[in-house]
Amino acid sequence: MEVTLRAPGMPGTLIRMAASSQFYLDPQVLDSPGLTTIEHLAGQLSLKVEKLASNASLDIRSRQSVIGVRGTEFKVWEAPTLDLLVSVTEGTVGAKQGTKEIRVPSGSVAYKSVDESFESRAVGINRVVEFEEHWFDTVLSDLEVLARPRLIIMDRKWESRTQSFSKALLALQGQSALLKDWKSDVSAGKTIATDVLLRRQKTISPLLLNLRKVLFFLERDTAWVKSLEEYPKILEAHRDLAQKAQSKAILRDLSIARRLLAEYKVLYKDSPLGDMMEDDFFGEDLF
Repeated sequence: MEVTLRAPGMPGTLIRMAASSQFYLDPQVLDSPGLTTIEHLAGQLSLKVEKLASNASLDIRSRQSVIGVRGTEFKVWEAPTLDLLVSVTEGTVGAKQGTKEIRVPSGSVAYKSVDESFESRAVGINRVVEFEEHWFDTVLSDLEVLARPRLIIMDRKWESRTQSFSKALLALQGQSALLKDWKSDVSAGKTIATDVLLRRQKTISPLLLNLRKVLFFLERDTAWVKSLEEYPKILEAHRDLAQKAQSKAILRDLSIARRLLAEYKVLYKDSPLGDMMEDDFFGEDLF
């Protein structure tokens, strides 16, 4: 599948998705220049990014890293083992993990396992595909050993994880009157008094951060379980979990949470607290 994105300051970004791959993009960010974030949820994304305007940037956020892009052709590949590979065939990307960032130039790759730091290697442009195939075959050989204990942990924690998500979503939905008034003020071009704005942000900010955190993991967990459907033997003992992770109710609530966060992101756009909407949670428990 191919998707082409066009936005102010971003002439064109071509995204190719392999089977069982998933990503999320807030469509509202395409209406204005600035930071565009693609949430990489599972699988392999191949991207060709035209040179961006000086006021535009593009980040690819995966479970374990943020890939910063200017004008580049590259792949981000999360294997079913959750190992991560970044390969570059044109330009340079920055692969960030916490406060550490490495540069990955054309003809190079960077790869990591869960809870480990990136390793990088120059392989040459003509050998990038060969390295990708070798890397995937190697990590896939460990799939059964790695996936089964992770599925057991996820199965055990599923109820508490989804309850935390539902609680966080309901808490933010409970502020619908505040959201309505805030959006109305912004739509009318009304200048909001500083004390009113601070009071709103004091009420909403902890609720936003809590929902973003549980969504960050739950969204990726459900995408990971979906990707394992290609390996039915792995899921054989966890069919109930697979059904729960792909139930209409959970997918609906994930979508509702995404839309709600997108609405608040617009309201926080010019606030110093807006950076909170880009927080990452690397290093947290996997499941």
